[in-house]
Amino acid sequence: MGTVDVDAVITSAKLNKSTVAADDTAKVGVASVEYNIVPGTDPTLAYLWQVRAKTGTVWTDLTSSYTGYNTSELTVKAADAEKHYRCKVTASGSATGTVYSDECTVNAAG
Repeated sequence: MGTVDVDAVITSAKLNKSTVAADDTAKVGVASVEYNIVPGTDPTLAYLWQVRAKTGTVWTDLTSSYTGYNTSELTVKAADAEKHYRCKVTASGSATGTVYSDECTVNAAG
């Protein structure tokens, strides 16, 4: 019998907050990612934050006008409050796959 090569696959991404108030700025980040098996080495993770209107259903990729749009931590300005944010995390190298984090709602301060 031959050996079966099993790759680690990313299965989830959890945010550090589910709601946050945007005073001047609010930060939300990816707190953890999970895999179906432990990767042999640390995989490379690519991040892309997305936004949707509070009552909307369509997710839109953020651009460089948002600080941290392609990192594990996003900064949201008060002017961008009253929306939902999530992070698309793609693994490569010792793990594969793409997952979407849970959502974080950024509420207006006050």
